[in-house]
Amino acid sequence: MIEAMVATSTTVTLKRTRAAKLEKLAKRAGMPVDEYLDRALKHYIEDAERVLAAIERGRKAVREGRHRTLDEAEAELKRRRKARAR
Repeated sequence: MIEAMVATSTTVTLKRTRAAKLEKLAKRAGMPVDEYLDRALKHYIEDAERVLAAIERGRKAVREGRHRTLDEAEAELKRRRKARAR
């Protein structure tokens, strides 16, 4: 698959130690720093989107009354562990 890429230039100020680590990691990966950083940000953004979506689903479930108490959740986990051990 070929991706068309439109690039945007952004200036980011990093602490010296973080910039040094970034340069070191990019070099170890055999990539230019900007490419390495772009890839890292891509993964971070994807993870953040998944986490926020999960939080939103959880909040919706609570609003709709679809939730369990801690005792109920622990009892369910205990039941599942016993079933798996058989």
